[in-house]
Amino acid sequence: MLSGMRTIGITAGGSGGNSATVDIDFPPVYTVVAITISRMGTSGGVARAGILNFRFRNSDGSDSQVDFPGGPDDPFNALPAAVSHDQMTHVTMQVETFDAWTRGLCTTYFWS
Repeated sequence: MLSGMRTIGITAGGSGGNSATVDIDFPPVYTVVAITISRMGTSGGVARAGILNFRFRNSDGSDSQVDFPGGPDDPFNALPAAVSHDQMTHVTMQVETFDAWTRGLCTTYFWS
């Protein structure tokens, strides 16, 4: 059963390249994270938002982190728009722009 939801947004933009991140921490729980762009403006530039990393709790109580490639090195495959894990504890969203602006929303859905 869905037991909670949290959304946080961040805006980045301007001329040249810009980047901003936002972190959400929570107790270990089955979580689905979805990233959306709520607004953007560009004059031939690029704007994107996605998941930079997430952490999950192992059975021994330690945390492991999964990192995704960010930055301009891989603009098509980097920063996935959704992830899930049954013991997620943290997610970092990154918003990147180049000669543009955008607002990314990170929504976490929790199940108990």
